Amino acid sequence: MKQYNYKKLSYEQIEKVITGDAETMAEMVNLYMPYIRKLGCGNQDTEDKIVARLMNTVLRFKLDYKAK
Repeated sequence: MKQYNYKKLSYEQIEKVITGDAETMAEMVNLYMPYIRKLGCGNQDTEDKIVARLMNTVLRFKLDYKAK
């Protein structure tokens, strides 16, 4: 069975993206860009729409937890 070693965002990076940190948001988009290109089938407008939807969805996510 093949083992894949994908890059992932750390928990701290995820928190920064959710709170709207632009630099970390750009890192997230760069991380997912190969998938976005594959979904966009080479169409730049479609890729831009996917990136916009990704950013919008992440910014709407709420961190509702209490630290112990």
